[in-house]
Amino acid sequence: MAVVQKIIDTHNHLWKFENNDNFSWIKEGMDCLRRDFGFQDLQKVLAANDISGSILVQAIAVTEESEKLLALAQKEELIKGVIGWCDISKGPEIVQMSIDNLKSKGTFLKGIRFMSQGLPGNHLLEPNFIAGCRTVGRNNLVYELLVTTDQLPYAIRLVEKCPDVTFVLEHIAKPAIKKHDISLWQKNIKKLAAVSDKIYCKISGMVTEADWHNWQQADFDPYIDTIYKFFGENRIMFGSDWPVSLTAAKYSQVVNILHNWLSRHQEVNPDKLFFENAIKVYHLY
Repeated sequence: MAVVQKIIDTHNHLWKFENNDNFSWIKEGMDCLRRDFGFQDLQKVLAANDISGSILVQAIAVTEESEKLLALAQKEELIKGVIGWCDISKGPEIVQMSIDNLKSKGTFLKGIRFMSQGLPGNHLLEPNFIAGCRTVGRNNLVYELLVTTDQLPYAIRLVEKCPDVTFVLEHIAKPAIKKHDISLWQKNIKKLAAVSDKIYCKISGMVTEADWHNWQQADFDPYIDTIYKFFGENRIMFGSDWPVSLTAAKYSQVVNILHNWLSRHQEVNPDKLFFENAIKVYHLY
């Protein structure tokens, strides 16, 4: 196992569960997520796994949730940053108003995420959406790409149109790991990584794209290999996607997937993967 100075988890969620459209993404077989996940739950699991800090990511498309996460970050040292929500599709004026509002709630806003997953890919190229992303960049915030493999061609063009924006691709664009379907995803990851040196990738969300009950280390290695090959060690970060990851793995198992991969890649600096790149991208500390 690679020895690391510390670990920052760049992708955690907290929520108060409600049985409504905000949580419609929780499907059959994901019943373990149908409950509240509060800060004490996060604190406990991170302490048990020697995690030094957390970046909280919005889980529902309402401003109030992001405001609560920012208020929590002001109080809890464990939380190093927040990725908030605003409606990027509304264009630059609305996006700027939303960002100003979130910044007024605390100093830990590090980025913005719009939940593009499940929408037609061409929404990423609407003029208002592009202008909204550029507004995020002008505020020295990261734009987090929550997209699926079929949306990657549109994401590539979005990044091309926003050369001054720092992007972070979440969950390696959700490839079909369960089906071992890698070819098209791999081609588009190569293109995306080459568009800009300001796009980074979270190695996160993999276990939920695999066979939840029968995955093996070998299922993930080709995908991590691809991300490393095209992004390099300076543009990759660890994210657990806890608690969503609980549908398929314990927290320790998620971390160990990367430790096991690193054991075969002695040339990789584990500190970059586990905390240095996160500090750089999100301007932590």
